[in-house]
Amino acid sequence: MRGTSPSAPPFRMAAPPVPDEGQPVAQRPAFNALHVIQTARTVAAVASTRLLLMLTLLCAGGLWSLTAYDPSPLRIGASALFCAMVLWPLCWLAARKG
Repeated sequence: MRGTSPSAPPFRMAAPPVPDEGQPVAQRPAFNALHVIQTARTVAAVASTRLLLMLTLLCAGGLWSLTAYDPSPLRIGASALFCAMVLWPLCWLAARKG
């Protein structure tokens, strides 16, 4: 055959490595409860910031589309105030968190 090496070893499926059976499950690093709780808290903190920002962006978009559809000084002021007091600080926080 063209492009194949006759000396290449055949592909074999290998089982995943088995953790040390001498330790109880609760003491293995992968099942450390404190690590799992800390990871869950970190994920929740990041997700909550992103979720708040996404919801705020959707609300700002809806508010500005309503303002563009039927502009009035009150709607323009309300949209600008919403963006200044809610949207921009949340964007700043999200950019700061990374």
